[in-house]
Amino acid sequence: MESKNGKIIAAVFAVFVAVCIIFTSVVIYNTPVEITAVTAGNYSANLMNGGNVLGSGAYLFYTVPDEEGVYRIVGKDGTDKVKVADSGDGYLQVVGNTVYYCDDNKLMAMDWGGENKKTVLEYAVKPLVVGGSIYYQDQDGELCRYSFQKEQSTKLNVKPSGQFAFLSGRIYYIGEGGKVFSCDADGENQKIFVDMKAQKFALDGKFLFFINDGWLYCTMGGTADNCLKITKATDFSIYGGNVMYNYNGKLYYGILSALADVTNDNGNEDYKPDELEQYEAVTFGAAENIFYYFDAEGALHRFDVETGEKLKFKK
Repeated sequence: MESKNGKIIAAVFAVFVAVCIIFTSVVIYNTPVEITAVTAGNYSANLMNGGNVLGSGAYLFYTVPDEEGVYRIVGKDGTDKVKVADSGDGYLQVVGNTVYYCDDNKLMAMDWGGENKKTVLEYAVKPLVVGGSIYYQDQDGELCRYSFQKEQSTKLNVKPSGQFAFLSGRIYYIGEGGKVFSCDADGENQKIFVDMKAQKFALDGKFLFFINDGWLYCTMGGTADNCLKITKATDFSIYGGNVMYNYNGKLYYGILSALADVTNDNGNEDYKPDELEQYEAVTFGAAENIFYYFDAEGALHRFDVETGEKLKFKK
């Protein structure tokens, strides 16, 4: 197993050639940690998967899929687990000293110790807390922006048909025809970002990773010719140059550049992803060099990219 230290590693598109515009190689480069994956108060891939996991400093917050409650862990083995909210079902985010989470369709807030709980929005689907604003879908599916300063919401004339995300002043969303669109933070300048259907997507640095027809792709935008096929997958989590994914009833971990090399006959033919479990994870999360995943019984597991260590937390 290869380890990744220091700065996060991301796969890069290299050379497009002639009219076909095909990839000729994939190279590695370093992306600063503060740029990678952060779309709001959590990582893009975590929010893509429902926001059940939030890593923040020495703390890990999580919600168990299909169960109620928000838990906080201090320590590696989970022995210091505390239930900080009796209800709550995902979209965990942290901004400053405030932890945000969904409770059914309400957006709630509390401090790190679980005190001072309050309702922020009575109805907010897939909320993203971005600085002084919250992006969310209302009862009609319209994308809205709530201003903390003005204490009011504004409709953005955008109606995602699936997931949406926020990065570097732009909103990315699944729109008409299942394709990924982008627009300004106020909903203006809407345009197609990826001219392929995407069942789900995650942003990581300059790249957008998405699932299409049983394959994981990577792109910086454009047509299908500009999308690099990585590996077969039905679900995934991404962190820097690493990926955890479900495929054919099993859970795998792999290095993006190596998987892309094998798929696109660009060398590295001896590389094999690590088979982590003989089952597919229910959902995923990531923080720093750790991937987290839940099994069908609701138990939380962690996988350390650097050491290869696996750990099942106590329920």
